[in-house]
Amino acid sequence: MHHLSVVAIFAFFATTANAQPVVWLDPADDDTGGGTYRYPGLDALPPGLLDLREITIENQGKDVVIRATMNRKIPIARQIRLAEDETQDVFYVQVDLYLDLDGNRKNGYFQAVPGRNIAFSDNTGWDLAIVLTPIAKRVRAALKRGADNSVNIYVPDRLTLKGRVIEARLPSTLFGIYPPDKWGITAMTTSPTFSTSIEPWIDSETPTAENIYTREITQNPGVCGQWKEDSDGRPCTFGGCSPCVNHPRILDVLLPPDIDQAALLRTYSPTQPTTIPLWYRSPPTKETEIMPVRLAETSSSPEKLFRQPLIAISGQSATALVPANPANGLKPGIFVDLVDSSGTVTGKAVIADIVGQVIILHSTSAILSNTSAFVLKSGSP
Repeated sequence: MHHLSVVAIFAFFATTANAQPVVWLDPADDDTGGGTYRYPGLDALPPGLLDLREITIENQGKDVVIRATMNRKIPIARQIRLAEDETQDVFYVQVDLYLDLDGNRKNGYFQAVPGRNIAFSDNTGWDLAIVLTPIAKRVRAALKRGADNSVNIYVPDRLTLKGRVIEARLPSTLFGIYPPDKWGITAMTTSPTFSTSIEPWIDSETPTAENIYTREITQNPGVCGQWKEDSDGRPCTFGGCSPCVNHPRILDVLLPPDIDQAALLRTYSPTQPTTIPLWYRSPPTKETEIMPVRLAETSSSPEKLFRQPLIAISGQSATALVPANPANGLKPGIFVDLVDSSGTVTGKAVIADIVGQVIILHSTSAILSNTSAFVLKSGSP
C-alpha cells in the first residue's frame, strides 16, 4: 500500500487539472423506467425532461465539475409555493450519482437514497453519492433524519443550469486519488417534490424519511396544478407502475451498454427492490489505495461531541465531511482520536485543512487502514 501524504493528494489533483473530461453516454428516449412510466402533464415537467443523455466529470484541480445533460432544455418553474408563506423558483429534475471511487467493488453501500427503491449488486458498492436537486436544504434535512448512510451523501447547495445541463462544482478532496475513468458509476433521474405538508417524521420519536422528496409513480398519472402537494408529490404523480408496490421511483438510469434498462427495472417484487450494477470501464483494483468505509455506530459516550465517518483513506491521510452541527473548536491544527468500527481508539490525527465541507486529516501515529471514523471530544485542543 502506498503511503500518500496530504501534499501528495493535492499534487495528484494539480497534475490532473487539465485532464480531458470523462463522459458516460445514455440512450435517448428511455425515460420510462421499466418501459411503462408516463409523465403527469405539467408544463414544467414535459416528457423527455428526465431523459438522461450524458454524465460528464471533469477534474479541474481544486474542483471537480459534474455535468448532467438531459434530452431537452430544463424549464424554470417560477415562484412554486413550498409553504403558505414561502415560494421559490425551482426545476423538476433531480439527479443522483453513485460512485465507487477506489475500484474495490465489495466495499461501500448497497442501497440508493431512500425513496428511489433501488439496491445495488453485491459486487458494486458505492462510496460517495451526490444528489443534484433544487431543494438541497430540504433534502439534506430529510437525509439526516432518515438515511443511515447520509454522511456519504453529498448535496451541493449551488447548481448552475445551462439549457439542458445541470452543473455542480465540488471540492476535489471528496473524490480520493483515482481519476474518474477508474471509478464505478451510475446516475438516475427522479423528479423532486415541493411538499407543503408538515413532514410526518419531524415530531416522531422514531424519525424516518421514507421518500426524501421523490415524486411518486402511481398506476395512472396524477393531476397537477394545485399548489398543495404531499411529500411524495401527490396528487401530481407519474403513472405506469404495475404492481405499484416497491416499484422503482426513477425514470432513467445510466447502465453498462449491454444491459436492457426496461427489463432490469421490471425486476422487482413487493419484498425485493430492483437491483442494479455500477458501470466500470476498468478492471477491479488489485491494490486499494483508497479505502472507503461503512458508517460506524455513533458512540453514546457523553464526553464525545461527535463521531464522523471517513470517506476515503490513503496511507496516512484521510478525508471526511464536516458534520451537520460541528462542535466548537473544529479547525485546522487540532488533534482528534481515530477509532475502528468497534469504537476502539487506534491512534490520533491532526486536522490538516478544512476545504468547504471537506475535512483533511493526517495521522500522527499510524496508517489508517483499520480506521472507520474520527472522534472530537470535549476539551480537545
